[in-house]
Amino acid sequence: MTATTLTTTAAAVLLATASAFADDRSPGDIGPGSLTPAAELSDFMKAFEGNWNCDTRLASGAVGPGSREIAVKSTVKIKKDLNGFWYQGTYEIKRSKGTPGFRGIFFVGYDTGSRMAVLTSLDDTGSLATLHGTLQGDSVTLTGDGTMMGTKVKSRETLAKKGDKVSYHKYEVDLGKGFQLMGEDTCRK
Repeated sequence: MTATTLTTTAAAVLLATASAFADDRSPGDIGPGSLTPAAELSDFMKAFEGNWNCDTRLASGAVGPGSREIAVKSTVKIKKDLNGFWYQGTYEIKRSKGTPGFRGIFFVGYDTGSRMAVLTSLDDTGSLATLHGTLQGDSVTLTGDGTMMGTKVKSRETLAKKGDKVSYHKYEVDLGKGFQLMGEDTCRK
């Protein structure tokens, strides 16, 4: 486990603990089973739970300098985890001729102190990001810092409900020249 992974894990634990105490209870008042997840998180994530099949568009340059735009199929699975304080997701693009495979995991939580959603993601290229954003109806745009293939980046992700069985996801990075699109997913249950 790398120092970055340990730091991210420790930050997630501290964030979850801080969220638990945001309602002014003292540590002595908290016992097993007395904590409840933020209603804001479960209300928002309810629409995104389940198995999704996605049409994914990877922007030009997303899989390396000079790479062309690629249209692929991907899958996303999202489930409630860790007593409902976090939602765990997996994202996968199967390797095929002309398309590199890709797998990632992510966790979505809610910090009741700052009233912001939190997203931490990791993938099989060594990338890591921790992002924060305000829930706005059926969507959230989160921004933060991370690393992508060994390079520090600013990241921005948008997740939106587009219908009862349709969701949308957009991923952008800033390598010093403003946010540029990396990929978009339109997903169906």
